[in-house]
Amino acid sequence: MALDLELDGTVRAFRPGDPITGRVRVATATSTGRPLIVAVSWRTTGEGDVDAGDEQVVELAAPDAAIDGRTFPFSVPAPSGPLSYRGRTFSLEWRVEARLGLSSQPGASSWQDITIAADPDAPVRGVAAKQLFWLTGRNTALRDDGATVLPRERVIRLLEDQELFDSRAQPTQLGCLTLVFAAGVLGLLAFPVLMTAEWLGAGETASNHGMTIVFVLAALLVAVMLALLAVERRMERHLGLTISLADRIVRPGDDLVCTIGVRPSRPITIAGAEVCVVAEESSTGSSPGEAGDTTRVELFQSTVAALASRAFRTGTSEQCVVRIPLPRDAAATFESRHHGVRWQARVSLQLTRRTSIERTLRFVVHPSGALGRQAERADSPTQPSAQRRAGSPARSCQRPWRCCRFP
Repeated sequence: MALDLELDGTVRAFRPGDPITGRVRVATATSTGRPLIVAVSWRTTGEGDVDAGDEQVVELAAPDAAIDGRTFPFSVPAPSGPLSYRGRTFSLEWRVEARLGLSSQPGASSWQDITIAADPDAPVRGVAAKQLFWLTGRNTALRDDGATVLPRERVIRLLEDQELFDSRAQPTQLGCLTLVFAAGVLGLLAFPVLMTAEWLGAGETASNHGMTIVFVLAALLVAVMLALLAVERRMERHLGLTISLADRIVRPGDDLVCTIGVRPSRPITIAGAEVCVVAEESSTGSSPGEAGDTTRVELFQSTVAALASRAFRTGTSEQCVVRIPLPRDAAATFESRHHGVRWQARVSLQLTRRTSIERTLRFVVHPSGALGRQAERADSPTQPSAQRRAGSPARSCQRPWRCCRFP
């Protein structure tokens, strides 16, 4: 049995929706009762466990059809995503494969590697669901409706909903982690105390009440941590703090625009503020019976000061717009079960030396991430013009931030 797969042309890079055309030549074959198919699929390689996507299959010949010595042309639309990626800890690779049946057999298949890349000049109207597994694969509603492309409005709503959920879950997570940590530390500290009590002849009393004292102290520590969190959120409300991104889907080479608004309900002093954009690549591998081991690599980090130290009077309103240019070769956002490339903006507002308010905003970097309704506007306030992108360095920014005061 011999199959020979050929793709038309010499270019092996395709954009979503482009036709992948070619032909399959069958030299010899035996009747196996399985169809002749062409499948387009992806898988990860490198560190961590292997992730693989569902195959896009086109049937060329029915089971038991006469295929000996015949040539079968085919045309398959390039998938919407995820995009091909070659990183430091893992790579995402696509291939076109011709074979008999849905399962590969040794010597019964032929394949060629291809690249799926987005059009950098096309306005984005949707992002492939597989590109954002962390928003789709773990969301029941999206898994049920079988969406392959998410509209930009839906991506933004999912990001905001995830941040709201994380904010509400923070007290519970903080309390549980503090309780476990405090109980462990106090338990270790209680051991020499029990030994001393035993030496002094009060070992029975210490044994009866020792664990009770440990858990009471741990509970008090949890209460203190939650009280500090409540104080921080109360200060945030008094500050009238609003933080937002001009767009949650941006493309490499564009500016990430972050707006910080302050409208205090009482006089307050701010020591400073900064916005830090971070991109991180992660790969997770696991072995039977052991917890997953995750390797993390920082791909990009840029920090811009947003507000200088100053005092605010009651009712004063001020907005600060921060622009952080992204590199032209910025990796597209992606996350599967064991691999990911995540972008986020960390906003830190320093109130005093020991008190600060921090908030994390997620966003998506996509090669076709231009605003759909503003892609042709060179003077768009939230996106640099084509001339600017072509003529200036990716990280240059003459005015990284500006403040607008309102009475």
